[in-house]
Amino acid sequence: MSFWASLFPRPTPPAAVQPQVSANPLLTFDEFGGAGCCFMDEQHVLCGYQPHKRNNGITGIGGSREPNESVLDTAFRETIEELFNLKEVPKQLIELCKEKLQPQRLATSPEPNPKRYIHVILSFEQLETLLALCKRAGVQSDVYPNQLPLTLIDLIRKRKVGPRAEVESLCLMPLIRKRCSGNSVVRYDFMEDMRSVL
Repeated sequence: MSFWASLFPRPTPPAAVQPQVSANPLLTFDEFGGAGCCFMDEQHVLCGYQPHKRNNGITGIGGSREPNESVLDTAFRETIEELFNLKEVPKQLIELCKEKLQPQRLATSPEPNPKRYIHVILSFEQLETLLALCKRAGVQSDVYPNQLPLTLIDLIRKRKVGPRAEVESLCLMPLIRKRCSGNSVVRYDFMEDMRSVL
């Protein structure tokens, strides 16, 4: 399933296909391989360009689950790691994010699958709350050497690209509600135009 397709709810599948979900699926989802925070509004979603991966390109923010992590543990840890190019995120910061940031919803495929990816849907206002929590926790970042950003615009515009940052740059992408022709949302001729600008 594509990143974009997972953001939009599908009709409810037959009961036999639905996974068993506990009373609080945000904290006890058992079968998943990764999670990330999907910051969005009605028109845009925050994405990152990852140039060093085998399948490099613009992707969502998040990554693989570590042992014994809940969905929110993985989503907040991976998001903070990728936004600030960190190797380790303090557990107290993850706990604070879980306390202060209540997701709007989760998006994932309905089939139980130990490798499925779960999108934790949050608003841009909640992103700015996360940025303030990181600043208050004393997070230091080589991609924001002068000071941590506190706004979405500063997060995108003031990022300094390091040679080995997992996420090189951040961008807003439009939410595409109808299927595009081919595999790409960005037209080939526009990509070629951008290569000529560089």
